[in-house]
Amino acid sequence: MSEILKEGGAVTIKPGCDIVASVVDELKTDLKGIIEGGLAKLIIDLSDTKMIDSMGIGILIATYNSLKKKNVPMELVRVSPEIASLLKNMRLNQYFSIS
Repeated sequence: MSEILKEGGAVTIKPGCDIVASVVDELKTDLKGIIEGGLAKLIIDLSDTKMIDSMGIGILIATYNSLKKKNVPMELVRVSPEIASLLKNMRLNQYFSIS
């Protein structure tokens, strides 16, 4: 289960695990609830995430697309060097901040 912290208009979600096919449905539900609840910014804390598979990449892109329609920025923080490299190679850093 994801840890969710609301601070002002920003919402931080920390999946606390690898973002792979087996957890995507639960994470998708959490993210949908956050987006529908309204927010000024979404921060995804990947400090406990060591691996993201294609389903995980898909959920990040879908989340970004949903937020873009509402003009809400998305940021990935505490990203491991390996995951950051993968996301940058896929050029996803052109769409959301990765740090």
